[in-house]
Amino acid sequence: MSLSSFHSPKLSLTKSFGSSLNLAEVCEDLGDFERLKRRLSSKKKSLTKLADDGSGSELVPTWTHPFKRDASERVPPDEETPLITENGEKMESDSFEDVMEKEQINFTLLLTIFIVTLGSSFQFGYGTGVMNNSEGFILDYFHDHDMSYSLFAWGTTVSSYGIGGLVGSILGPKFIGNYCGRKMTLLVNNVFLFISSYFIIFAHAWWWQAIGRIFVGIVAGIATAVVPTYFSELSPIAIRGAVGTMHQLGITI
Repeated sequence: MSLSSFHSPKLSLTKSFGSSLNLAEVCEDLGDFERLKRRLSSKKKSLTKLADDGSGSELVPTWTHPFKRDASERVPPDEETPLITENGEKMESDSFEDVMEKEQINFTLLLTIFIVTLGSSFQFGYGTGVMNNSEGFILDYFHDHDMSYSLFAWGTTVSSYGIGGLVGSILGPKFIGNYCGRKMTLLVNNVFLFISSYFIIFAHAWWWQAIGRIFVGIVAGIATAVVPTYFSELSPIAIRGAVGTMHQLGITI
């Protein structure tokens, strides 16, 4: 009779012979199961006899289930277990000053984080909201100088920011980043920022500002793709998470 026609139990073996085996995987029929059961019973009696004689005590496992141990034998929880060094000594937790010293968190690192946040992340957020607040001033300036600036032209100028963002997110990590590295990519990104400022400030027509907005979008796209990775590589492990949030903070400010 095949065992595949009913749910066969699992044969629990001692640690000397291995972990629990599924009978359906090792037995072809009920006769094989009975023979295997008698064989294991014989082996168990042999081990018990050796343990009673004292000659084979090392063969009998002394492991017990963790929930069946006494309270004094149970392993303490992880938060109460001290860290042990290779020499067997207890490792004390480092203070904030020790972490600052070991991870080399100095003024140069903090200044770099501030400059990158101000020069890249802040420009992203500024470029996103500056047009909404200055709409009335820009339209009045063009009308006072007898230059047309329709609502369609204004919408095109504002929306061109997204086109530049798409170009910058591809241009930054794929092309400039692969050849120049992330630090040089952020420096090159400032070139696009100066170009955008020129087209927006000295605009002789509305499409000048549209071109300037495209370059602003390129700046934002490069910053979004490069700055988080640059911060992750630059910052020590102890403050990597905090430094990574500086990019989002610079955008929202």
